[in-house]
Amino acid sequence: MPSASGTAPGKPPFVVWVLAAGTFLMGTTEFVVAGLLPELAGDLRVGVSHAGLLITAPAYRSRDDAAPGSELLGTRCCSARPGHSEEVRRSPHD
Repeated sequence: MPSASGTAPGKPPFVVWVLAAGTFLMGTTEFVVAGLLPELAGDLRVGVSHAGLLITAPAYRSRDDAAPGSELLGTRCCSARPGHSEEVRRSPHD
């Protein structure tokens, strides 16, 4: 029997997989670059602190995209939000 979210019991909705993948990829890209900073700085012939700005710009971009992205996913993928679900609309006295 499907659950209220439309998925089989014990199986997370698709949006959970999307958010998990996005979180993993954003974290991985920043941590990989941090580990390679000394080599990167040497190749670019700049200091490690200047090469560290290569992490800062994408981090700011991720920060700026987080709120609109979560709003977009919330309105398109989550039908069980308060006010949109039959269970939420029903009165406890019905």
